[in-house]
Amino acid sequence: SSNFKTATSAMATSISLTKEQLTQQLSSIDKSKPVIIICHGLLSWRNQMLISNLASELALISSFSSSSTNTKMEIEAHTLRFDFEASGHSPGQWKFATYQQDYKDLCQIARFVTEMLKCRIAGIVGHSQGAAAVLQYASTMEQQQQQNQNQQQNLKNDTDDSLELPHCQCFVNLAGRY
Repeated sequence: SSNFKTATSAMATSISLTKEQLTQQLSSIDKSKPVIIICHGLLSWRNQMLISNLASELALISSFSSSSTNTKMEIEAHTLRFDFEASGHSPGQWKFATYQQDYKDLCQIARFVTEMLKCRIAGIVGHSQGAAAVLQYASTMEQQQQQNQNQQQNLKNDTDDSLELPHCQCFVNLAGRY
């Protein structure tokens, strides 16, 4: 089984477990709350101060109001931070500009949230280079949705659901130059 490393804002320490061990440990989470995934940037990791503080603050926010749009949004969510391959405590040899691998890592995390934790994804935040993975995820998800609509209109049902990305409601580019 692959080694899966992550930390949540509710935990004071990082955990390093297999997917199965992590799923068992997190089985008591409130599945009615969505998850906000937070991706770190270049030369960073999941416990970098900005990422850690952002995760803590997002988990504590219970509502958000916008006077300009006269809307109120309830957030109450879990947050999940992880290390991209070869960053932080993740294994692998660090390389510069690993955009495609970062995207693949994010897809694995999104599937873990929806398939293993059985939670929906409320948002994905990407800082710096992590924003590139987030924007690629958003673009790919949009393309898949358009393809699905076209196939439904043409009554074709030959899609590969295993490649379908989990749905996300919100994408945030935090200081990304992409």
